[in-house]
Amino acid sequence: MNLPCLANAAEYPLQFRRDAGGKGVKFFARNMRILFPLLAVATLAQAEPLSPELALLSAEARGVLAHNCTKCHGQHKQKGGLRLDLRDAAMKGGESGAAIKAGKPDESELLRRVMLPKDDDEIMPPEKGPLDPKDAATLRKWIAAGAPWPEGETAGIVFQRAPIAPRTPPFPAGTENLENPVDKFVDAYFREKQIAWPAIVDDRTFLRRASLDVIGLLPDWREVAAFDGNRAKAVDALLARKQDYAAHWLTFWNDALRNDYSGVGYIDGGRSQISQWLHRALSTDMPYDQFVRELVTQVPGAEGFIKGIKWRGDVSAGQRVELQAAEGIGQVFLGVNVKCASCHDSFISDYTLKDSHALAAVFSDKPLDMFRCDKPTGEKAAAAFFWPELGSIKADAPKAEKRAQLAAILTKKENGRLARVMVNRLWTACFGRGLCEPVDALDNPPWSRDLLDWLAADFAANGYRVTRTLKLILTSRAYQLHAVEIENADDLAKSSFVFRGPVVRRLSAEQFTDALSRIAAPLYRKRAFIPGDKGGAAFAAGAQWIWHDEADGNINAFPQGKRYFRAAVEFPKGRKPRLARVVGTADNTLVCFVNGRQVLDNKDWDKASDADATEAVAGATGITVAVEADNIAPGAAGLRLAIAVWFEGTKTPLVLATGPGWRSIDKAPRGWEALDLDDSQWTPAITLGPEGLPWGGVNGFTLNEQSGLVRAAFVDNDPLQAVMGRPIRDQINMSRPTQATLLQALTFTNGKTVSTLLDKAGAQWTTRFPDAKARLTAIYQAALLREPREDEFAFAAAAPADLLWSVLLLPEFQLIR
Repeated sequence: MNLPCLANAAEYPLQFRRDAGGKGVKFFARNMRILFPLLAVATLAQAEPLSPELALLSAEARGVLAHNCTKCHGQHKQKGGLRLDLRDAAMKGGESGAAIKAGKPDESELLRRVMLPKDDDEIMPPEKGPLDPKDAATLRKWIAAGAPWPEGETAGIVFQRAPIAPRTPPFPAGTENLENPVDKFVDAYFREKQIAWPAIVDDRTFLRRASLDVIGLLPDWREVAAFDGNRAKAVDALLARKQDYAAHWLTFWNDALRNDYSGVGYIDGGRSQISQWLHRALSTDMPYDQFVRELVTQVPGAEGFIKGIKWRGDVSAGQRVELQAAEGIGQVFLGVNVKCASCHDSFISDYTLKDSHALAAVFSDKPLDMFRCDKPTGEKAAAAFFWPELGSIKADAPKAEKRAQLAAILTKKENGRLARVMVNRLWTACFGRGLCEPVDALDNPPWSRDLLDWLAADFAANGYRVTRTLKLILTSRAYQLHAVEIENADDLAKSSFVFRGPVVRRLSAEQFTDALSRIAAPLYRKRAFIPGDKGGAAFAAGAQWIWHDEADGNINAFPQGKRYFRAAVEFPKGRKPRLARVVGTADNTLVCFVNGRQVLDNKDWDKASDADATEAVAGATGITVAVEADNIAPGAAGLRLAIAVWFEGTKTPLVLATGPGWRSIDKAPRGWEALDLDDSQWTPAITLGPEGLPWGGVNGFTLNEQSGLVRAAFVDNDPLQAVMGRPIRDQINMSRPTQATLLQALTFTNGKTVSTLLDKAGAQWTTRFPDAKARLTAIYQAALLREPREDEFAFAAAAPADLLWSVLLLPEFQLIR
């Protein structure tokens, strides 16, 4: 997502060059396409409905009027005879009759007065005018469009409501030959639309698409080359990669639950992370109904979602933490947007101010004071749920009891809406467009009601297992169809949308940066979040705690100061290293060198750090590890570290881990970290014990082929990810924008981060593959999962950094097809 790319790159290869100084990159392309944001449109059931575009514009304009004008021109007060909360009254234009002249913004008195200078006596609204330019522009556009407003009074509009009860429709007739239930309903849909089943994609495209959708990573070229055609087996293998699965879906849920590792609220305690709880829930495939219950009841570790953000300073009444909780539950779990109703009766649904405040009162010790557009109404809302038919909440119960009652209502089998919302989100994640759009508006009609209802009923009936439903979707023929290019992203939100297969999608910011880290060079060294795996992966499990031999080995009486450690091992003869990863921690800090090159530092003894050490072993015949560990105060001290090296053509690494055979010294000689230092006079380090003694578990002490790849989902947002669409998670984000931006183009043409990374990666690829054609082939295999075509070998002579840059800009790389 969110990356400038070239269309039809196979037909129009990228032309590239770097300037003489090597600091900038310029690119030329044909057929650049930019997608525009989806329009989130509420559906109004009326005799002559507005178009989706006009319905949205009308809702936005009426929202501006509600927030700025109805205090003096609404139900309780009509200054100048003008009332702006009802259509007929608003169109009369007040005493002058000229407040709103449909189709004539320049003759509309309302628009003139909201744009006057602040010191003008006629300025509106008088206390806080002039209007924000964006709001004024919305009113101008609305009036110019004829001031569209659904017929009848606001209270008389009939809004569409999706059913609440679950429903299991029968399989369509004539689909007995289709094995996957998804395909049975899609087949009936195609027959109704007179669409012939399109062809399915080849194995390479399927494996790439499924891998990115399940674990967020590109598959390994060797796996693609050796694939036996069993797609169901491949899906099972991806879903079995629990840690990679959790890392990928952590991004989805961090966006949805506005969870992050830093940002507003965390420093002063106004916000709480749920990262460890969330990662554990994903890696164990926690049933979704349990997932919801634990968030709503605020089990230990999961309190942050309901807690919300306690904003500092003056904030609107609609941002009280109780209302944040109500808005989050409505949007994330029920597909209901009650943000408007948190301030005033909604214009885009029939949810009222009282509805939102009643749900918010569940999280309050007492009935909640109601505010309309930040003004107290004098009323109070007692705790209640949107749909009384599902159950009631005891208004005078303690908060914990009310939360438990709400959780029970949300997850009871009669609430089919919970499952419908979730399967619609899963479908959207895999297809790029939901069964129902927008994903937060489940009251809009789906393109296949039967398919949505069947998936939801099956999801609930089988224990709310997300991975089971994902497998059902991923193994369907519908998922394996060729992706459809949508010329105008607005078409995705229209009710006239016709399903023909998955929609072409951009890589997310996290998917792109993870791919860049693997193909070019690691972008990140330090995690902001380390999953709470306190064991050690198989390859790191043998690492033991060691220290310099002093204090008679009393583990709690080591003197303060730095100690130095070394160990070495030769590679098997003829083996060429392709990958090296290192993980380590020390009480209190460490700096690690491999073959004389610094690769790792760690300052948090209870959180292991890992890093890529491939460059340090490239072209070497062995490894020498040198570590400086600092015990900053007398008492316990220890070092635990492991390095693994994988060789070409093998999957099992050579591992060098702390334990017997390591040597140490208390005063470092000059060049102590150098590869050729003679350490024969150093004394043997003593082994203190295995992992867990005496420090307890250490987070993140894992080592495998991916452990050196610090996943983008585990780091704080940075300028590169932000440019590519990773949001600031102080609001709920259930979808990300698809529009490419100029800033993205500039980042990839002249951005220092990308340019420096590619220069470094180019040197690394050259070391590994001195032959230009072999290097081109290896880069294509890693990035595009195929070998170059004959005509593409013309690029072999290009500078390696430029070659990498051109490949990364190809739609074949940037898009999920």
